[in-house]
Amino acid sequence: MTLKPPKALNQMLDPTTPPLNLGTLPENPKISIITVSYNHGQYLKRNIESVLAQGYDNIEHIIVDGGSKDNTTQVLESYDHLIWTSEPDRGQSHALNKGFRKATGDIIAWLNSDDSYPEGVFTEIIPLLKQHPVLMGACQVVDENGTPGIRVPNNERCWFDFLKYWISHSSPSQPSLFFRREVLHLARRTDGNFIDENLHYAMDLDLWLRVAQHVPFTQRSEKTLSIYPIYDECKTGGDWEPIFAEMKEVCTKYERETFPTHSSFTFAIEIGTTTTFTTLSSTLEALSQQNMQDFEVLLVGGAKSKEFLQQALSSFPSLLLSHTELTHQTPYLSAAHAAASPFLTFFAPGVTLTPNFAEACIEDFEENHFGALCSLGHGASGEATPEVFFGAHRIFPCVTIRRTALLENQELFKFQNLEFFIKELGLVLLAKGWRIKNMSAEASLPSWNIEEAVNYYVSLKNYVNAHIALLLKQIQDEDPFHPVRVEGGHSFVLPENIFPSAAKLLNQAPENWEQLGQTQELSSLEKCRETTPQFSPTLALLVEKYSEQGLTDEAQTTMELFATSYERELNL
Repeated sequence: MTLKPPKALNQMLDPTTPPLNLGTLPENPKISIITVSYNHGQYLKRNIESVLAQGYDNIEHIIVDGGSKDNTTQVLESYDHLIWTSEPDRGQSHALNKGFRKATGDIIAWLNSDDSYPEGVFTEIIPLLKQHPVLMGACQVVDENGTPGIRVPNNERCWFDFLKYWISHSSPSQPSLFFRREVLHLARRTDGNFIDENLHYAMDLDLWLRVAQHVPFTQRSEKTLSIYPIYDECKTGGDWEPIFAEMKEVCTKYERETFPTHSSFTFAIEIGTTTTFTTLSSTLEALSQQNMQDFEVLLVGGAKSKEFLQQALSSFPSLLLSHTELTHQTPYLSAAHAAASPFLTFFAPGVTLTPNFAEACIEDFEENHFGALCSLGHGASGEATPEVFFGAHRIFPCVTIRRTALLENQELFKFQNLEFFIKELGLVLLAKGWRIKNMSAEASLPSWNIEEAVNYYVSLKNYVNAHIALLLKQIQDEDPFHPVRVEGGHSFVLPENIFPSAAKLLNQAPENWEQLGQTQELSSLEKCRETTPQFSPTLALLVEKYSEQGLTDEAQTTMELFATSYERELNL
């Protein structure tokens, strides 16, 4: 599988959504530059001159000043080409709305009063915006003396990358963004404004989240398209706490609006071929004892789950029960698309959950950066690391997932087995900048034994890890935002030398190897051994089957073959 480039959110959630069809830009498109200012007269001249230095005639530079008390009006009066006003306003967001309403250009950009453009920017952006709705370029940060600091590349990203406000540069450096006029109007708010006037810091993030719902942020220029000074007196040069608080508020709002909810929590139960209504009834009886009642129970499966739903509705009238077909590659994705809450719990049949389970999980998700909660075992630290998932040969079969995190990565997940899925989920989410928390809520399963079928699970771990390693390689190689996460300490990089071994190991596995399990018949396992004799998990299962049936010699011989095969796999 090859990762697809970032897409607009509506295309990610519904692949049948057609891409935005933009009209053709004229040969020399009109460019509107919006600058808002208040008492920044000392910076305005540099700002205006940097626009003029582009040497492009078809521009309108709109400056909205908030009634400055310094020399701003004198600076503005010295330029005949400007479209400007100077009058009291309700702040930066209000001023931006005034400027955007005045804009008549085919291409629009927003350049703060203390920012400026280097030479050659318009020459760079016009050909690219004839092909793409949004363009990002690098942004050079400087100090108050103009000394260069970091250079922000503004990597390509998707809507979900904007949502992770805790990752540095999740919101691109705004002065280096240019967009077609149609994009601005497509993302217009229901109140008629372009910018949320209640916001003081994250108004650009709010706008980009609306834009990214409709168009992808996939086109960038390697060229530096703006110069962005940061100094003690500037709006973003001091205390970042209120900035992050507002970013969290914005991202939380869009997460809730994009994935509407009718309940606070979802218990998703897969109804498999071996599931009995007696087992389901026991689970539903336990769920009816939850302290918090604002939850739904979602049965996932085919005709059998529909039948069980009708019985359950009669037996448990107090529960909010519903059903969904297996509409996607795995039952977990099917549930995520059907759920009506922000959080979903998946657990194996027979798992017992404490009465405060849903409450405790919701509390654990209070911080937006947690994408999942896993039961990592007694003594585990507060958060999971890649080593936790790679090192474990079994994972307790219970996980609670933020629905947003699951839907973001829906194209990546393969495993049907819950334990394998939790491992796959955990490593993909960590690679994508989410964090995984050790579940504080308690769950138990008396029949679950980490030492059960230990040879099978230990040998299978190598194949599960190999599959996930190759999946993570795709993220490392093909996700343009991955380097940004790594640089900020929000992701990780696997060493290149493990990938050839992982590929070689998987090449000797049978087709659909992940679906082999302890329920396989002896004849089926023997047939699998004939076609893929080097696959040690099959040999481990055969040892168990032979032992169960009292075939001691066959078990001993197969155990020797298993040991040899397993050692060979470790040496790959």
